[in-house]
Amino acid sequence: MTRRARRICIANNKGGVGKSTTAINLAAVLALRGLRVLLVDFDPSAGASIFLGLAEEVREEHAPLYTVVELLEGKPFTPHKYPHVPGLELLPSSTRLSHYAQKLDQDPRGHFRLSDALDTLSADYDYIICDSAPTLGILMIGAVVACPEVVVPVQLDIGTLPMTVEFNDFVVRLKQNAQPTLRVLGVLPTFNETSSSTPRAMLQALRGLFQSRLFSTSIPRLRAIGDAHGNGRPVVLAQPKNKGAVQYTSFAEEVIRRA
Repeated sequence: MTRRARRICIANNKGGVGKSTTAINLAAVLALRGLRVLLVDFDPSAGASIFLGLAEEVREEHAPLYTVVELLEGKPFTPHKYPHVPGLELLPSSTRLSHYAQKLDQDPRGHFRLSDALDTLSADYDYIICDSAPTLGILMIGAVVACPEVVVPVQLDIGTLPMTVEFNDFVVRLKQNAQPTLRVLGVLPTFNETSSSTPRAMLQALRGLFQSRLFSTSIPRLRAIGDAHGNGRPVVLAQPKNKGAVQYTSFAEEVIRRA
């Protein structure tokens, strides 16, 4: 039997919730365990690509960078190998993806294009992790259809709750209409501050809404996680004993167990 990669999308229709950071650290933890991992950046802002050292290539429109657009156009697959973690490869994004989204919108099978493209790569990896755009448009639809196990990072702020409910409803509708295997693998609390009452209240609200789908791990608000961005390395690699790294590792273990 041909082995196929487990495909997970990190998604939320609100930006600034730690989506790209979660995708990068999850991919890194899995690769550090000896697994073959492809991180797909399907966000035109290219946060994951920039974080992993491709800032200059992403911002230079004429740079010879193979991106997710080239994959969708059927060009031979050429991923970027992340040099600091053997087994971790990146399919970068760039602002060109926003223009290409218009073509996907006009294509009757546009929301299946990424899924079809990843089907051809699935046997080469153990995990495919997709970082999606924070909108409920064609790019988000394409990402969750392609990677139907969805992790939803949610910042522990009361203002994020309505959008979290809206996103869950979106997943339910998409499951009914386009991707029957789609499911919310789990909701990941981020920017947790244990000294504040608001995160505690938000955790309680999320527990009531999502019950067992709420990850027991939560990601703290720590400077070390942000500092890792400046160094171009995930916190699990840059400071493996830091609390943020420990929590991201614990989260990755939950993901593995929820197969």
